[in-house]
Amino acid sequence: MPTMQLRRGARLGALMALLVLSATCEDDDLVSGDHRAIAGLYVATQFVTDDDGMRIDQLARGSTVTLSLDPSRLTSGRLVVIDPIAPVNVGLEGQWALFVDHIVLDLAYPSILDSLTFDVRGSTLVAQDPDGSRQLQLVLTKQSALARR
Repeated sequence: MPTMQLRRGARLGALMALLVLSATCEDDDLVSGDHRAIAGLYVATQFVTDDDGMRIDQLARGSTVTLSLDPSRLTSGRLVVIDPIAPVNVGLEGQWALFVDHIVLDLAYPSILDSLTFDVRGSTLVAQDPDGSRQLQLVLTKQSALARR
């Protein structure tokens, strides 16, 4: 379990760094600041991976990503990757945070989504690879808003 604690500690450090950066931005640069406007149910409309130069359309394979961003900053949903060697089927329970126009997730169960930053672009969330390698292209599109519980 020490590895999980180290990963969470590193994630917390990254979140704090983003918070400090967002505090130094002009007010005009901030998303409305109302995380409730971003809260909603999102599904993958683009999900492409790169495996040693071979691009794989994960949606065409039957893979799915469903992510619910609750106004209370809790997450739920499911990541299913259809793969003959390393299939994935994991819940997306955890928390989310909005920093300027980026969303980061802190999930209870490790997944590739935990290491991504999502750019908020209208009604879509566009994942950015942490290393910029473009080995993963993921676009989540908002399907509906969620009411505050």
